[in-house]
Formats: sequence, C-alpha cells, structure tokens
Amino acid sequence: MNRVEEFVSNIMASFGIDVYHHGKIYVAVEEAVSNAIRYGNKNNPNKYVTVEFNLCNSYFDFSVADEGEGFDCNIVSNPISSDNEDESRGMFLMQTLSDELIFKDSGSKVIMRFYNNVKSIA
Repeated sequence: MNRVEEFVSNIMASFGIDVYHHGKIYVAVEEAVSNAIRYGNKNNPNKYVTVEFNLCNSYFDFSVADEGEGFDCNIVSNPISSDNEDESRGMFLMQTLSDELIFKDSGSKVIMRFYNNVKSIA
C-alpha cells in the first residue's frame, strides 16, 4: 500500500467515512499528489508535497499543496483531446470525483471537498 492510499484508508477508518467514498477519494488525492510532484515541484526531490484532511459537519476536505509557482486554474485543457490527454486527465478526475474543487495559493494548493455521509464526532 502506498503512502497516499494508507493515509486515505486511515482517515476513512478513523472518522467513519463510508466505503463508497474510498475509491473516488483515493483516485482524486492520488492524482492531486501526482500533479503536485510532476507539474508543481517539477519532479524535484528536494521539494515537498503536503496532504491534509479536514472534517466539518457536512463535508470533509483533502488538500494537496506543492512548493511550485502555481498555475492559472482557469486555463485547463480538454482531456478528451488526444493532444492534452496526459496534462489534463488528473484535473478532470479531481473535478469529476470530488463534489467541489477549490484552488488556493495561485494554484499550488488544491482542496477536494466531499459532501454527504460524514458522521459527526462527539
């Protein structure tokens, strides 16, 4: 099990997040981490990627941040076009699998928000 999958699995088990969300959360977070390493940090082994989890009453967030310069999140290529398939597939998956996709810090941080099925913590 890789570190991202282990992190997602531990969060789900600790906070009682239903199994339905596991696959889509894992794929979305894995794509965000992959994009952060490849495009944000430009595969620089001296740069870090941070993955965080936040639980609220009606939703939970996974955020992924890199040490890159960011990007213009308003200009994302069409993943259907064969010319852009590799570059925009991750963005398409994150957007499709999460309920809300939020960009911060000029695009160097992405927050994937998931609604529903969140058990409150007493």
